[in-house]
Amino acid sequence: MTDSTVPNAVVVPGGTIYVFAGLFEHVQSENGLAFVLAHELSHLAHRDHLRALGRGIVLYGLATLATGDGSALAGVLAPVQQAGEASYSRGREAAADATALQVLQCRYGHVGGATEFFESLQESHDSAIPGSHYFASHPQMGARIAAMRSEAAAAGMKTGAVRPFDTSK
Repeated sequence: MTDSTVPNAVVVPGGTIYVFAGLFEHVQSENGLAFVLAHELSHLAHRDHLRALGRGIVLYGLATLATGDGSALAGVLAPVQQAGEASYSRGREAAADATALQVLQCRYGHVGGATEFFESLQESHDSAIPGSHYFASHPQMGARIAAMRSEAAAAGMKTGAVRPFDTSK
């Protein structure tokens, strides 16, 4: 765990998950933390970090082939690439959310706690600069919560009581 106040967790190649201390300001239960960790492990299992790296290398290579100097074209195309990568990344985020829902269902018999982190962040996140969601790597919180609830309902997953953190140890 890192001392950063950023509310996040991230998995890196090799399987290490870094949990930022700020995450615990927005996760109130074992279930909520399990969802976040399962989400990160899903990125690793689906090799999302390698896919993103590969896409960047291919785009830079094509720019270099087209111009002989990839850096010049890359600067011009950066906003287009950023929007494309953001859209791709939002799709990977949705897939990781779906996998994490399945993990919660298997572990707890329900998906209670799956959205608590996102609900906690929703007000500050969704009130960002209008139009900025086109360049965001993650879905808007409100849409993300709705998508998870819809997916869970379509799969017949129910919500249930969450397990509070055991702070006695």
